[in-house]
Formats: sequence, structure tokens, C-alpha cells
Amino acid sequence: YLTGNENWGWNAKDNYPAYSSTNSAPNKLRPTVSKHNTSGEITNGFIRNSQYQYGPAFCQDIDFRRAPGYSNFTYSTPDISSNYISYNNTDYLNIQTGGSVTISQDDKNAVTRTATYTIVSNPAPTIAGYDKFFNLTTSACAGDSLLLVASGTSGSTFEWFVEGSSTAFSTNDSVYIKTTTSVELKETTSIGCNDIAYQTITINTDQVNITSSDYPQKFNTSLGSGTDTNTRKPNAFKWAFNQDIEAWIAPIGGYKQQNAQQYLIKASELTALGLNQGSNISKIGFDFLDGYTSTIRELEIKIKETTASTVSSWNSFSSISSSFSDYWYYPSISEGTNYFTFSDSYEWDGTSNIIIQFSYVNDSWSSSSNNPRIRMSDVGYDATLIGYGTQTSSLASNNPPVNKKSQYRPNFYFEVAKGPLQDTIIGCATSLSLDIENSGYQFLQWSTSSSSTPVSISSAGLYTVQMLDANFCISTDTVEVLFSAPSVAASASLIKGCDGDVSTITASGTFDSYIWNSGQSGNSITATESGSYVVTAFDEYSCTAKDTVSVELVEKPILYFLDEPAFSGGSLTGTYSSTGEYMGSHNGHEYYMVQSSVSWTADKSAAEALGGYLAIPNDDQENQAITAMANSQNVWGSDAWIGVEWTGTKWIDVKGNDLPYSNWWNSTSGTAQHNPLSYHNAGVVQNQSTTWVNYNKTDYNQWFIIEFAELGRPLIANETFCDSVQ
Repeated sequence: YLTGNENWGWNAKDNYPAYSSTNSAPNKLRPTVSKHNTSGEITNGFIRNSQYQYGPAFCQDIDFRRAPGYSNFTYSTPDISSNYISYNNTDYLNIQTGGSVTISQDDKNAVTRTATYTIVSNPAPTIAGYDKFFNLTTSACAGDSLLLVASGTSGSTFEWFVEGSSTAFSTNDSVYIKTTTSVELKETTSIGCNDIAYQTITINTDQVNITSSDYPQKFNTSLGSGTDTNTRKPNAFKWAFNQDIEAWIAPIGGYKQQNAQQYLIKASELTALGLNQGSNISKIGFDFLDGYTSTIRELEIKIKETTASTVSSWNSFSSISSSFSDYWYYPSISEGTNYFTFSDSYEWDGTSNIIIQFSYVNDSWSSSSNNPRIRMSDVGYDATLIGYGTQTSSLASNNPPVNKKSQYRPNFYFEVAKGPLQDTIIGCATSLSLDIENSGYQFLQWSTSSSSTPVSISSAGLYTVQMLDANFCISTDTVEVLFSAPSVAASASLIKGCDGDVSTITASGTFDSYIWNSGQSGNSITATESGSYVVTAFDEYSCTAKDTVSVELVEKPILYFLDEPAFSGGSLTGTYSSTGEYMGSHNGHEYYMVQSSVSWTADKSAAEALGGYLAIPNDDQENQAITAMANSQNVWGSDAWIGVEWTGTKWIDVKGNDLPYSNWWNSTSGTAQHNPLSYHNAGVVQNQSTTWVNYNKTDYNQWFIIEFAELGRPLIANETFCDSVQ
């Protein structure tokens, strides 16, 4: 049906396949109509946006294209800034904001057609949040819900999404939110325009949490199991360095410029030290037996969990996610126990073995430098890998060109805090402090009636705190406080004994671990030296108890029977029987001149081993008697040591007594040949003379004079009788 306002034209349409292999019939021609009204305005049939929406209203950010067969495509936008327009003057227009646009184009008959359209801006949805008191907010207290209400253009529809999700969880105008989340609100208008609003909703999680600076307790422990050694280099390390020098590098030393060591510690060893799941190691230390003057840098400690029970090849630490590391650029090393404190503690999982790796660079390295000794133990399995190289990069890549294994491992020291219990705080003293880890709160109230923090607690029980936070939300926390007061008693199988005896020292009770001041661990240790042995016992809460037991292992006395003296008829028995010359006796004491050619210290020991001591001139009469005996025997061949030494402030005899007589080998009015200088610190009888001199203890003299006690005089033995007879 034609109205007279139609423009006729023809448009070819292919009614056959595009790629026919046979001759085809001619294309048919179909009429097309461009409709316009009486005023010449183009209807919406010829103009569409890029989403194939048809007018008269369109959403922003749309394309207008020239109608097929039309020309002279132009536009005007009286209320739209050119900043929001992209235009191709032949057939294309893009508008990115709201407003009105008039488009003109000439039809096939060269008649100009115009049309005016409305560009609708995208909607601007808003979200309003209301708490249970209908306060406008974006947060709510824990356990409460927040009502979110959507608003936008009339007639719009809404969709709610969790941010990042493509699936709407609601299409209502309002929703309730119960957990902290970020939401998206999408609004779509009646003509299809849409936009999204974002809102983060906070459901308050600032719950009050009770803590205590007194829990969990940190404790120091050491790993020194196995056969202890403090030698400069155990035999196992001689081939580890391919050098026969008195130097080794575990874990700090100067043998090579680039060093790395790996040490395996078994889970059973850590458990024996009192560590459990969640235990935090905050320090690692070593017992250095020497000072260290060389400068090292770039010390790095790494810890990695492993299932390996020994080490045989280098372990990679390239997977940072599975290892722990800390770094010191210029660490300080001194004699004694040196600790390396971590910036963050290493948390043990309670079941895995661990490998600890040390690496560093020594700029002043030397193959002959004095490396510090460190106390180590033979742990009975391959626990140590020593690696060194010529390039720092070889250590950084965890692949040193040279590495050897050994059973010797440093005696580690650890500072440890056990994993805390849930909702329980343990005190090891008579009181502890309770605090909260929160800040910025409005009000605080403890069950003790205190409104401040911290609070001091001295009784076991349940303690509660209630907090009103900055958002006026109320939260509560309750902990149980317990107190542990362990006690331990140490006892020794032998309190007093002799050198060579072994005393077994045992600590009572059942504890997680026992540490002794001797470096040993376990509830039972052996003592082979005199001293005070202190045990520190750790209970399941890391509370400690201490006790001390003293063991005295004295030198075995040498006993002489009257019917079997050490010498007989002028003959000396023992090591020097062929070199000793009998001098005679005085007041029941016997004297020998013995040829030795060793130091004063060595002759002192030799005289005591024979049951006597270096001769002591106690008075002028004894001096004259010894002089006469010596001259009558004519045994002088060189200077001879006597039992006199200079302490730096006074002269004493070989038994440690002050000398009542000071003018030896001369008359009571005589004087010594040399003044008593600190560097001439031992008494010597001058060759063929009646005077004495003093030499250094380390000098060698050809003779020494030995004095034996009176035969019928009883010897005073040590307090403990040790069964030793010569």
C-alpha cells in the first residue's frame, strides 16, 4: 500500500548459492522502500547504533552509521561536547555521553533527510547501607547484617554480584549482607542502558583478643648429643677440605672465600629438646672456643623441612616457598656463644627433619689463617655437608663445586617458644600479665573490674574482657589462666671420688627436656670432672625448674708403706733410678740429685710422681745440710732446680706455702744472686756455689733436687680415700 511518500529503488538479492559450479539464472531484483514523513524526516528504519538498537532514544557510547545508498552524512550536537564525539564524515558517528543529536543524509534521489535522536546517559546506580538501628553505614558489628538498598532511574532493573563474579546472587532492589565483602550493583534502564556501582561492606571482625607478654615462654636449649669434641679439626674434616692444615670452616672460618654448610637435624632430636608443633625458633647460636678477627659478609641462614634422614648430596633451597631464610651483611663473631637473631621466627611443623644452611663470603680468607674452633659432636650419622667454591654465584645457586659429608655437627643453641595453647595462658611465676592486642577501642572492661590494660593475674581461673571498638561494636574474649611450678632434684651416684671415676647424675621427675650446664641433655648424664652440675628441666608448658649437684673427683694420693719405701739403700726406684744420686738425709728427710735436662715444670711433676717434691730449703740449717751433702757427693754438673717459685708478688714453695726463710744457699745474712723478677720465676741452685739464682720455668737445667718426707711420718691423704698404692 503506497501513500505517495515512498522512494522507489532496486536492490539486487542473490537467490542462488554464492559458489555455484553451474550456470545460474540472472539475479532477481526486489524493490526497497525508504520511508519518510511529509515533513521529510527520516524514520528510524534507516539509522541504528552499533548494537543494532533502533531509535528514537539510544544509550551513550553508541555508533550511528549512514543508511545504505545514502550520502552526505552530517550531524549537529548542540548540547554535547566535542570531547565525547568521534566522527567520520562519510558514514560514521560515535557519541559517548548523553544529549541530543540531529543527523542529516541525502537519499538516493538527492533529497536531504533529517532525524533528531536523544542519547541517554548511562545510569548511575547508588547503594545505601543500613545497620539494625537504620543508621546509614557501610559496616556492621560481627553477627549482625547490613541492609543494602539500590536506587537509580525509574523503571530500571537491578542485579547484585560479588565483585569479580559473573553470576548475580540477587535481582531484588535490596539485599542483606552478613559477611565482609565487596559487592557490585548493576542497573539496567528500560532502553537497555546500564552501569555498575561498587561498594565494600565491612562486617566488623575486630574481635578483642587476650594476650600475655609472659606466654608462651621462650627458653634456650642446645643440641650437643653424641661424642663431644672441641678440637680444632676432627679427623673427619681432614679430607673434607683436601688440606692437612689446622683449620676448618664449620660454620664460620677463613679457609675459602666462599663457604656454605648444610646441617641435618632430625625431628626426634628437636622433640627431645622440647620443641613441638608450632614451636618458633627465634635464634640460632654456636659455642666458639676462639675469638675471630677476620671479616665475613653476606651471612645467610636458611632452614628447610625435609624427609631425608641423612645428607649425602647438596640440597636445593631454590624453592623459597618451602624454606625460611634470614640475612646478616656483617655479622659479629666473638669467643663464646654467638647467637644469630632472626627478624621473624622460624615455625617448625612438629614432624619434619630440617636442614640448616649457612653461606657467607670471607674477603680476608687464607688457607693458613687462624680459624675459630667451634664445639662439635659426632652424632653418629651423616649430618653435615661442607661446600666451598671460587664464585659466590655457585653458592647462591645451591650447587657448590666441592662438597663433602661428615658425622660431625655443631652443637647448636636455640632460643625457642613453644606453640601456644588455644584460649589458655600458662604462667611460670606467681603472677602474669594479661593484655589485648587491639587498639583504638572506645571502652574496655575486665572480669576483674579493671577498665585498663594490662592487668596482673596471680590466681588460676577464667578471665574475660569486653571491648567496645571504634565502630561501637562489642566483642568478648575469655581465656583460662593456669600456673605451673615444676620442681626437679638432681642426684649423683658418686659425690666424692677420685680422678678416673665416673659419677652418674640423674634428674628426677618427668619433663619434656633436660639441659645441663655441661652442654649435655637428657635426664641422666655422666660426670668425669669435679664441678657443679646444674640441670634445667622444661615441663610441657616450657616452665623451668633447676637444681645443682656438686661432684668432687680428687687427685689420687700416692701412699708409701714404711716397709716398702720409694728408695732403699741409696738407690732411687722408678723412671730416674739410673740417673739419681743419693745425697743423704737431714731431720728424717732424704735428698737425691737427679739428672733430667728438662724444664722446672716437668721436673716438678717428675719429683711428685716419685713420691717426693722439689727440695724446699726451709731454714738456714737445712740449707747448710743440703750444701754439705751436695759438696760431699760432688755431683754438681750444672744448675739444679729447687722447689721455689715467684708468684709475681712473693716467693712461695712448691706446695704453695709462703717461705719463712728467704736467703737460700748462703748464711742468714747473705742475699740472693738475682732479684726476684716476674720473668725469672723459679729457684735454681747455682753450679758449685753456695748461692741461688732464679730462672724462667721454661728454661732447661741438667739437674733437680728431690726431697722425700720423713719415713716414719704419716702422709695426709685427700679427704676421699682413693685406692692407689705405689
